[in-house]
Amino acid sequence: MLFVYNDGEIMNLYKFSTLNNEIDVCRRCKTITTGEFYCQKFSEFNDIREGVFTYFPNSLDVEKIRGCKNDFRISSFTDSVDNRHMWSYYANGYKGIAIEIEVDNPKKNKHIDLSGEYSKGSSFIQKISYITPSKLKPVNWDTNNDNSVEKQVKSILLKKESLWRKEQEWRFLSNHGDNSQKIGKITAVYFGAPYGNITNAKSVIKNSKALSEYMQFKKKLIDACDLEEDFESTENCYDKYKLPANPDCKSS
Repeated sequence: MLFVYNDGEIMNLYKFSTLNNEIDVCRRCKTITTGEFYCQKFSEFNDIREGVFTYFPNSLDVEKIRGCKNDFRISSFTDSVDNRHMWSYYANGYKGIAIEIEVDNPKKNKHIDLSGEYSKGSSFIQKISYITPSKLKPVNWDTNNDNSVEKQVKSILLKKESLWRKEQEWRFLSNHGDNSQKIGKITAVYFGAPYGNITNAKSVIKNSKALSEYMQFKKKLIDACDLEEDFESTENCYDKYKLPANPDCKSS
């Protein structure tokens, strides 16, 4: 069960993904129809400084901290479907999708409240805090206290360098250990629409192998998950599709 720190409101988050081949079609269909998102270890992310922290020599049991970090599974989202940076880097230049989920809105403060007791099997969503490396303070806590270690590891995993700020990331963390986890409620799927606002878009797509293949994979995913078109946004270069009342993936 997803545990979030909320103020009673609902918010939408977005998972950007590629749609490059048949495997992508099947994986995206599975996510859409089950509501389960792939979660990975911090070391599998594209940031080589993910989970890095500083500490005073001989003040910490570094192996214990590394082990605790490896217990967590993470899935990343952003708070706007209009984020062109995300469409470019994570949806293959608008040749991909953004899955919209609905979750309880976490408290609007930037940092999660880590004062409570650590609970094995808990999960939550929280916005990333962006910092400059020079302002990264050394950590210093009691590594003999499991609650202290695990609470601070959460804090480490909720910080990234400021150069990633454009992503406006919200991070799902769980120490269930499962790689696929149900997160929120999927409410829509957005497909990139390259050149959607130019007069010769159809001609450009027809004469591009990459774009033509993407349009085929798009159609396959729409058909497999029985998605229904909601609206087109030619200005923002995406199309929004609704989920059927009773989704049933027909892809194999």
